[in-house]
Amino acid sequence: MNNLHNLPFGLNNSIALLIKNADQLAIIQNTQLNQSEKSEKLSPVEISTILEYCHTACAQLDLLTETVGNLLVERQQLPETAQQVSQEQMVNFSGILVSLTGSLRQSLSTLATQSSAIHNLPC
Repeated sequence: MNNLHNLPFGLNNSIALLIKNADQLAIIQNTQLNQSEKSEKLSPVEISTILEYCHTACAQLDLLTETVGNLLVERQQLPETAQQVSQEQMVNFSGILVSLTGSLRQSLSTLATQSSAIHNLPC
C-alpha cells in the first residue's frame, strides 16, 4: 500500500510544486517550440525535477483513490445508524473524486511524457 510518509521529503505537496514551476511547464507544453528549443531553455535538473514531481503526484492520486475504495468497503460493514453520510452522497463523492483524479493523472502523464522526450534529447 502506498504511504505519503514514504515519499521523498519535500514532495508531499508535489502538485503545488508543479504549479510553482509554471514557467517551466509552459515551455514543456509550448507547441511552437521544437524539442531542441525546449531542451535549450530547460536544464536537465529542471526537467528531472518536474518528472519527479509528476511521478510523486501520481503516487498521491493513487493513494487517494485507494483510500476512497477502502472507505467504501469499510462503510459496508458499518450499521446504517452509524453512517453519517448517505450512500448517494458517498457514490457522488467517490465518482467526482475518481473523475477529478483521473483527469489530473492523465494531465500529469502527458506532462511526464513530454518532459521525458525533452530529457532524452542528446545534448
